[in-house]
Amino acid sequence: MLDSILEELTHAEHLMYQARFEDALKILTNLEKKETSITKEQLSILILKGKICCYKEQYKIAVEIGEKAYQLSQKLGIISKIIDSLLLKAHIVFLGMLEKALEHISEAEGLLNSMSDKSSSEFLKFKAKFLLIKSIACHYTADHNKALELAQEWLVIREKLNEKLDIALIYCQIADIYNFKSDPTTALDYAMKSFAIQEELQNQIGIATSLYLIGLSYFNKGHFDQALKSVKQSLTIREISTSTKLQSIHLLGAIYKEKGELDRTLKYYIRAARLAEQEGYVEDFLENTMGIGATYRMKGNLEKATEYLQNSMELSEKYKVPYGIRTSLFYLILTSLDKNSLNQAQLYLKRLEEFAPQNESRIFNQVHLISKALVLKKSGRLRNRTEAELLLKQITEDEISSPHLYLLALVNLCELFLEELDMTNNSEVLDELNPLIAQLSNIAKD
Repeated sequence: MLDSILEELTHAEHLMYQARFEDALKILTNLEKKETSITKEQLSILILKGKICCYKEQYKIAVEIGEKAYQLSQKLGIISKIIDSLLLKAHIVFLGMLEKALEHISEAEGLLNSMSDKSSSEFLKFKAKFLLIKSIACHYTADHNKALELAQEWLVIREKLNEKLDIALIYCQIADIYNFKSDPTTALDYAMKSFAIQEELQNQIGIATSLYLIGLSYFNKGHFDQALKSVKQSLTIREISTSTKLQSIHLLGAIYKEKGELDRTLKYYIRAARLAEQEGYVEDFLENTMGIGATYRMKGNLEKATEYLQNSMELSEKYKVPYGIRTSLFYLILTSLDKNSLNQAQLYLKRLEEFAPQNESRIFNQVHLISKALVLKKSGRLRNRTEAELLLKQITEDEISSPHLYLLALVNLCELFLEELDMTNNSEVLDELNPLIAQLSNIAKD
């Protein structure tokens, strides 16, 4: 009987790595019906179901299974199963519960380090699982360099084990990291690699996720029509996960914002926010709330913009989401300046600057610089305007990390030069102004 169960468990795991999730779940469901007592085998069935839920991006179910498996594994005192359970529970990071996820990861790391045989294939498999979820958590804390380092270490192990599904998964993770590191070309390369493997496996869930990442990479490259095509294709896949669906709908809103279709942008952000709230995806909810606020600002409805942006900042603080706090503050600074509320903008800038020493992101550094420059520019004092000019020049001369930030810096630098020309009538100002106007013209043509 025991040999039969182990044989079926091995077969179900094999099917899982072939992305035949429903076939694997059918075997596990039948096994559950046979076994009623709390045994090691029953625990293995439960954990394997949790892993399948992770591959299907059903994170809420995976976390619930992880909690149940954790209780059972502690009763049985099986360290390997406790680690498995903790890593399942750590997927709560996808639901915006970063602190809880980090606690589970830390506990799993302690148990992993206590394992005696660190050269065994079992240890390597556990280490690979640990590296992936820790990479994801680091990505959520905006430590993208550490996230990438862990993902690449994970890839070396998984390539040795030759499990294509997992290799495709890490390619997705690396693609997402490179998008946040402002390297969409490398991101696109990894997203395409993931897509090729997912197509080979006929894994519709993974195909949808890869298509979203391809769309995100094209978006960050400024190729909006190609981005639109990929993300729309992602949304046509029936098996698309809730997580990817939310990201794809949000990306549609972002694309239409860049194309100037703000009513369509609002429609998609509101749709995504409602779905995120309904499904309990906290980070997606706050990101779309922030997007709604930023869009209302672009439409000139500054009161509604402030309302939504303050809400997104409060949510980000509550759930300790650094990216949400910083981005909400950036848009609140812009909105305050639009309202001619310089004092309020300075207060938001002071809060934003608290993050500067702890962040290595090139985008964040440029967000910080441009926020400071715009506040200085608005002050009207000659000394401050000179400093603002230097900061804006620094942004426009640096490698472009965000087309949006680059354009914002370029426009504001042009405004400073035009005002200087108006006040001084000094023709030398034109020597600096004309190349910037030419750049704006080229951007408009593109």
